[in-house]
Amino acid sequence: MKYISLLILFFLCLGLPAQVKFDSEDPLWINNNGVAEVTIYESYKDAIKNKKTAYKLSSINELIGKNVSKLSSLINLQLMNLQNNSITSIPADWAFLSNMYILVSKKNPIQYIDPYFFSETNLLYLELCDTKLDSLPREIQYLNKLELLRIIGNSTDTLRISDSIKRITSLKEIVIADANLYHFPSFIFRSKHLGTVSLINCKIDSMPEELQWMESLTVLNLEGNNIKEVPRWLVNCKN
Repeated sequence: MKYISLLILFFLCLGLPAQVKFDSEDPLWINNNGVAEVTIYESYKDAIKNKKTAYKLSSINELIGKNVSKLSSLINLQLMNLQNNSITSIPADWAFLSNMYILVSKKNPIQYIDPYFFSETNLLYLELCDTKLDSLPREIQYLNKLELLRIIGNSTDTLRISDSIKRITSLKEIVIADANLYHFPSFIFRSKHLGTVSLINCKIDSMPEELQWMESLTVLNLEGNNIKEVPRWLVNCKN
């Protein structure tokens, strides 16, 4: 039997939106979030020189590399957009960025996230693309304000995600795409407040029955996986 592309939509009776309204592909996203009418620094060096007024950083095609820890001095930073900066890790001292609530990284082959980073930050949205992560540490559970987690294009053989994510009660949406999970992550059906789950091209071959008991789930996207058939119990899903 051919593998199927599975997109399942469950709509709440009140018609409430199931997804977090944040699109990092929108060129104006950094303008439309955070403090209004402030300078958007395009160089981390300029931001550090003006750290008191550096609320937004959008560094694209700027070499940061081994200087990544220097960003921790931007204590007023709210939004950080990093693209193609040769960053391979998120250091512990980024935990000092306690005012940062949106972090987007693209085209940075991040291989390691220091667990301490998760213990102090107040992120609402975390989007990591083009990574080389083997795992997400259990300390991710301390992101107790996180609403949106996106991991897109992780190129390691297997991505392991700690079950501790289930303790993030604020988490509303999770997107994992083009990453080798192989198994449906158990933390998902243990997360009571998740409304949108997208696991796309993750080499998943089955759907756990526990999904039918998720009270808040309204959108489930499993496109591009190795699921051969839609299970019959799906009609019992609460939403």
